Amino acid sequence: VCEILSSYVPHKIRALGLSNAAFSVLQALHTHMPVKLSVVQNRFCEETKWEVIMRKFCRDHGIVFKCFWTYTGNPKLMASKPVRQLKLETQKLGFEDNEVLPLYALVLGLDGIAILDGTTQPDRMTDDLKGLNDLSIWVDGDGKDIWPHLLADFKAVIEEDRT
Repeated sequence: VCEILSSYVPHKIRALGLSNAAFSVLQALHTHMPVKLSVVQNRFCEETKWEVIMRKFCRDHGIVFKCFWTYTGNPKLMASKPVRQLKLETQKLGFEDNEVLPLYALVLGLDGIAILDGTTQPDRMTDDLKGLNDLSIWVDGDGKDIWPHLLADFKAVIEEDRT
């Protein structure tokens, strides 16, 4: 199967990806496939330990990790101290109604990760993207002293440094 899939790249398909897979499957495919995976799409939640080990493997091998279930799968994470603190900062910036913005910003602060936003509402997607852009400006400006601490606290909550 690995060789058959690899034979399609780049003629019939541009890249190969994997979704909903265990780390052992990713490792095996990476070892045996002539064409390496370019993206892995998995849940980002406590149940999967926020895929810390898999995300590190992806970063180390140039594979994009796309997370889903980021908001709905993380009620405890939404209530965590760094997310709550960033929510207060976003409210000061005028984003009272964008509940996902603090979590999305902190997740995107983890290197090598992209978020699959599950909204089906174009206005909501526009608000999410605008909010992330505005928050990025804040991180580089007024938030430059606060952001590293929020991100470090967030990494501690998800045990990012356990690998």
